[in-house]
Amino acid sequence: MNYEQKKQIFENELKKHEQDCRDLAAWLGDHPEISCHEKESCARVCALLEKEGFAVEREFAGVDHAFRAIRLPEGKHYAHKMAVLTEYDALPGLGADGGPGHACGHNVSCAVSVLAGLSLNALQEALDTEIHIVGTPAEEVISGKVMMEKAGVWNNYDFAMMVHMDADNMTSPIALATSQLSVVYHGRSAHASGTPWLGQNALNGARLTLDAIDMLRQHMKPGCQVHGALVEGGVVVNIIPDRARLNLQLRAFTYQDCLDLQDRITRCIQGAAMATETEADITVLHEPIKDLKFNAAADRMAAESFEECGLALSPRRIFASTDAGNVSYICPTLQPLLKIAPQGTGLHTRVFEQCARSEDAMASIANGARILGYTAMKVFESEESLAKVWEDFKK
Repeated sequence: MNYEQKKQIFENELKKHEQDCRDLAAWLGDHPEISCHEKESCARVCALLEKEGFAVEREFAGVDHAFRAIRLPEGKHYAHKMAVLTEYDALPGLGADGGPGHACGHNVSCAVSVLAGLSLNALQEALDTEIHIVGTPAEEVISGKVMMEKAGVWNNYDFAMMVHMDADNMTSPIALATSQLSVVYHGRSAHASGTPWLGQNALNGARLTLDAIDMLRQHMKPGCQVHGALVEGGVVVNIIPDRARLNLQLRAFTYQDCLDLQDRITRCIQGAAMATETEADITVLHEPIKDLKFNAAADRMAAESFEECGLALSPRRIFASTDAGNVSYICPTLQPLLKIAPQGTGLHTRVFEQCARSEDAMASIANGARILGYTAMKVFESEESLAKVWEDFKK
C-alpha cells in the first residue's frame, strides 16, 4: 500500500470521527479541570474510546487520571509501537468566570490526539505499528509523563507524538528544561518599632535572594531563566516577620544547564539567609524536567505534513517547558505547534482560553490530526525511515 492509499484510508476514518472529537473539545472547554483533578475529563475521553472498541486501561502505570487505549485485532501484535500523547488538564483562574480554563488549549490538543489515534488505528497493519493513545494528566504541573517515565512506560515505544496549540505553526519548538523550588525562610519576630534589634527578618531573606538572583542574571548562560513569586512575607507591618516563602522556577536550554543553574540559585538562597541571620529550608518541588530533544529526521517529516495541509510554518522559537521533554530522552518524540489564535497571542492568558473554545479552534482539530497521522505514516513507512529517526535520536 503506497502513501496516497494510506492517506485516503486515514481521511475516511477522520471524517467518520471528526464530529465526535469536536464535541469532545467543546465539552472539555466547558468543563475544565486543573492538574491532578482531571477525573471527569479522563472519563469522557475513555468513554469515547471504549465506544469505538478500544480496550482502555485506566489509572495507567499507577498514575491518577491517566489511561492507555489500544484496539488490536484478536491475537494480533505488530512490530512497532507509537504513543499518541493526550493532555487534558486546565489552568486555575484563567476561565471566563475566574475559575479553571483551558488557557493552554489542552481541550483542543486532546481532541487532536484522539482523532489522530482513531484514524491511524485502521493503518496499524499497513504500518506494522500498534497505535496507543496514552492519556497523560498533570502536564501543567509537569509531572504526569515524568511519573510514567519512572514506571518505564516510554521504554516500550518507537516514537511518541502530539500537537500542542499555539499562535504559530511550528514543527519543533524549543522547550526548555525546568525545575521548581520552594524556599521557606525562618527568622524571629519582634516589635518593628519597640525592639527591632531582637528580630530576624525572614522577609529580608527572601528579598535579598531575589536581589542576588537579579545580580546573577548577567552571568547566566543564554536561555537560562528564573521566575519568582513571593507568596508569604509577614502578617502586619509592625511585626518583623519570622516566616517568608518564595517560589522559584528555573529554566535552561539543556537538562545539565538546568542542574547547574539550580546549584547557583541554591547558593544565592544560602548566602541571603546567612546575610540576614535567617534560615532557609529549600524544597525541590520536582526534579528538573528535561528539554525537548530535537529530531531532525522527524522534523523534516512533520514539515512535509504541514505543507500537505497547506499550513505555513513560523521560525523555531522558545516554547516554555513540557514534560514531553522527559519522553524525548527515552524515545524519539515530536510536539509540533498548531495555530488556533492570532499571532502574538500568549499562552496561559484569558484571551487564549477564549481562542481555545472558538469555532476556529474546533475547525483546526482535523488538520492537527492530519499532521500527526501524515507524520506517523512517514516515520513508519519503512524500517529505513524509522532508522533515520532513531539515528537522530541517538545523537
